[in-house]
Amino acid sequence: MTDSEVSGIDRRTLLAGMAGASALSACSGGISLLDAGAGASASAAPRLATADADKWAAAAGSTFSTGGYTLRLAGIERIAQTGSRPDALRQQAFVALFDIVRGGFMPGDLIYRISHATIPAFNIFLSGSASTPSRMHAFFN
Repeated sequence: MTDSEVSGIDRRTLLAGMAGASALSACSGGISLLDAGAGASASAAPRLATADADKWAAAAGSTFSTGGYTLRLAGIERIAQTGSRPDALRQQAFVALFDIVRGGFMPGDLIYRISHATIPAFNIFLSGSASTPSRMHAFFN
């Protein structure tokens, strides 16, 4: 894997996804879209919207649904970093990898509200994979 690729995604796609997520966060009046809304029945469950890489890795195999699609969290890939990160950010940037298990082709580079039986629902920016059409990526900084 080269420095300019993560999970078969080129640097331009990665930067575009991060810029899109940043712009959407700025438009939300200071409330992160990735941390929006928790259902009452899921209030005691881990909040993946703001979780670190370890919590996401522990959720591998979990199934999520959104708009007629069912996604399974296949795992995460940590993004290599140099130097320290600001306190307000996760200490490790990563890519969450989702496999589409029901619903067919899923358009990428859109915000989806995903839900789970025990994890609070949240909005997530998903990008498609050029090399694997049945896989979606979410970048977390």
